[in-house]
Amino acid sequence: MSSPEGGDSTRGEDVPYTLHESGKGLATSTAAANKADKVGADIPLEPIVTTRSSRTDGFETVPSGVVTLLNGPNALPAEGAADPAASQSATHVKKRTLSEWELSLASTYVTDAQSSRPSRLDRSPTAAQLRSYRLYHSIWLRLILYVFVILNLLLAVFEKPAVKHAGVPYWGTMIMELCCLAFFIFRLIHYKKFCPPNYYWDKKTILLAVCIGLTLLDMVIYVILANTLSKGADGQETAVRATRILRPVFIVNFSDTRQIRKAFRNIRRTIPGIANVLILLFLSIALFSLMALKLLDRDARNSVNGTSTRTFYDRKGRQYFDGFFEIYWRLYVLITTANSPDVMMPAYNYNRWYGIFFVIFILLCMYIFVSIVLAVVYQNYRKHLKNEVRKTVRTRRQSLLQAWRLIKAQKATGKGSVLPLEHFRQFVMYHEPKRSLAQILLLFQVLDENSDGLIEKAEFMQLPELLNVGVVEEKATHLLIPQYLPRVWDSVVSVFIRAVVKHRFFTYFFDFVIVCNAIIIAAELDESEEHGDPLETMFLVLFNLEVWFKLYVHGFWEFVRIKWNVFDFLIIEVATIFAIVTNESKHFACDGLLACRAHVCLDAGQ
Repeated sequence: MSSPEGGDSTRGEDVPYTLHESGKGLATSTAAANKADKVGADIPLEPIVTTRSSRTDGFETVPSGVVTLLNGPNALPAEGAADPAASQSATHVKKRTLSEWELSLASTYVTDAQSSRPSRLDRSPTAAQLRSYRLYHSIWLRLILYVFVILNLLLAVFEKPAVKHAGVPYWGTMIMELCCLAFFIFRLIHYKKFCPPNYYWDKKTILLAVCIGLTLLDMVIYVILANTLSKGADGQETAVRATRILRPVFIVNFSDTRQIRKAFRNIRRTIPGIANVLILLFLSIALFSLMALKLLDRDARNSVNGTSTRTFYDRKGRQYFDGFFEIYWRLYVLITTANSPDVMMPAYNYNRWYGIFFVIFILLCMYIFVSIVLAVVYQNYRKHLKNEVRKTVRTRRQSLLQAWRLIKAQKATGKGSVLPLEHFRQFVMYHEPKRSLAQILLLFQVLDENSDGLIEKAEFMQLPELLNVGVVEEKATHLLIPQYLPRVWDSVVSVFIRAVVKHRFFTYFFDFVIVCNAIIIAAELDESEEHGDPLETMFLVLFNLEVWFKLYVHGFWEFVRIKWNVFDFLIIEVATIFAIVTNESKHFACDGLLACRAHVCLDAGQ
């Protein structure tokens, strides 16, 4: 059974780089590993590394040309041990031990580059400012901000006039809104602790402060009026909140919602570029509205005793095309086809020549002018979106340059700066402590395009993209059956089972079985009323063989490491238990579980 997470049934999602640890040492299975000849010579041994295959079986051999074994001369040194690559680069650069302050500040700049957010730190921030900055952008404070922003918007559900049966007394919504505003004020104060004054007092911060002030003032006025004014005939307060319209401002103007702000900014910048086309469209509708008013008014009115009487009505009995603005509105709706062909039928039924008027209007306004408007909107929005992307790239580059200045090393000649492996290792271990030394060396080899054991400034600019790429380190799994029952493991039957499970057609077969099972469940076949459905029993047997064979071949820990395998096992075993303990002819619970499994599998694209 294939995993919806991607790849095969015994692994998670595919990743570009895979590390495999075996008994003979550590190896990197990536095409970039063959660039390590400047760091250490490749060992002419048979490759022992395997990488993730595109489907089921598990592993496929990597060609020896793209494998570097990291033992012997290339062995990755333990912490504190001398590094061969670092010793080579020592003759070229002036190495030093990076301080914790340099590492912390550089890590902050790289995090900003990874998140594509502009850095709002001084060039030389204090320790307190750096701590405040990192706390401000912590995931927990951002989640709390999102909760309060959503709660502030949901107050409209509970405030009068509220959704039926959801009304809350005004003091209850006031307390919730005060909590939201208190956290917004806390975020502004927190932001001021590290942000330079020229960045802090920008339009966004001023608008937030004004909205918070107006909201507080409106709340005070509302409380006074609600307690002094008499209630209406229906018993409701006559006082009205005036600042509810300002609540969406809090979504856009906080720095944590910059993606929404970028979208609004692009729309705002796009409108002036399309204004002339929109004006042309609206004037065209106005022209056709005047024509319709004159043409239809001549035939729709007749004089009876000196008065005018309408003779055109739509199918709801309302007067048809009565006045310029009504005609304008109906023709405007017609270009969206929402009222087509109903808006044309009364005039067409009176005189079929009126169809020419509507055909010309549809051709000019809907098919030509609306298409022009869409093209101009797309072109202008795309232009401003490109500008936003360029701005984001410049922002990321500035953050990375700040990090580069902190962790770089000067060349021995004094001309230029580079990043040796020792500095890179210190930085990555501080920035992402969970990365192993093997992964750090792999990242270094990928960045080192010149294969000289040193990272140049231009190569360092690719670090955020590389850090965002997932890297899985595959460790050797020790199966219990080969250790305690080697004869069983090496028997002919066991070898055949392992070959079948690892073959890609094993997955294809059970994908086909799942589809067949889903079709039969949908068709509600019931072959026997006394002994249950034999097809259902057959499917359960096949699915049990599938999961237990996988468990036998790959071992328990490798099997449960994939979430899909755990879900698969639970669904099949629970369905089996239902089928055994239930005496009904039709096992609806069993069918429901198997249908759920088929639904998840098909949704995953298997």
